[in-house]
Amino acid sequence: LVPPEHIVLIGDTVEEMEIARELRGIAIALEGGIHSRKRLEAGRPDLLVKELDEALPFFQELFR
Repeated sequence: LVPPEHIVLIGDTVEEMEIARELRGIAIALEGGIHSRKRLEAGRPDLLVKELDEALPFFQELFR
């Protein structure tokens, strides 16, 4: 089994943020999909980015 703190879900919908929460994992929202930034923010992601490379500092700190 994978420990929850090692689960990272990257998605562009609120539903994917909800799935990450259910798994007790980390939720990263990626703009540019079918949901607006405002709607993604409502999904309470741990991180919200426009481009995936913006998440690199987050991952570096997370897996330090």
